[in-house]
Amino acid sequence: MKTNYEEQLSNQGVKNIRTNLAVLFIADTHGDLGFHPEWLDNLPHFDLCILLGDNNEYDIKTVLSKIDKEKVFGVMGNHDLNNQYERLGIRNLSGGKLTIGGVKIGGIGGSFKYKDSVHYPLLTHEDSLRLADVYSDIDILVTHDKPYTVDTIDNAHDGLKGITYAIYKNRIPLHFHGHMHKPKTTVLGNGCKSRCIYGVEVVVISS
Repeated sequence: MKTNYEEQLSNQGVKNIRTNLAVLFIADTHGDLGFHPEWLDNLPHFDLCILLGDNNEYDIKTVLSKIDKEKVFGVMGNHDLNNQYERLGIRNLSGGKLTIGGVKIGGIGGSFKYKDSVHYPLLTHEDSLRLADVYSDIDILVTHDKPYTVDTIDNAHDGLKGITYAIYKNRIPLHFHGHMHKPKTTVLGNGCKSRCIYGVEVVVISS
């Protein structure tokens, strides 16, 4: 029987947040957005744009050609070079925090370290737990990888313990991530709704 990591964490349920916020999420476009800039045309209103990783340099330049840079934040994916956001002037939310619409948003970039490389944001579980310890009062978490729950022997897609830990520690009700290339919402044991974004999507967060 597989052990569920969530059972090791203190479960106090999730907190309530009050906001009316529209977020443009962009995840795992892998260069396609550079060839299809029209994906960013005729979008509904949004308050900010968050890149969820695996958006290459051409994708990001396309975003910046259509969206005010002051509105753009991100977490990097496992296919993004470590200095990519710094070079392009994107504010990295990994280990940082943004307050908007009455809510505090934090981030954890990268994915599980499934190969040895110093060029990409690849993390061990211990690395991700250290990043998660930075946070004590965030309301929404954005990441590239998904929460770790059980070991399926697919290290590249099993998620990171630090993401799960941050969600439980902060009693986070909403989590958004990329990496899995399949839109899906999973409800964790404490009630957090963890939503995978794939492509370009405006999400209205209202409560």
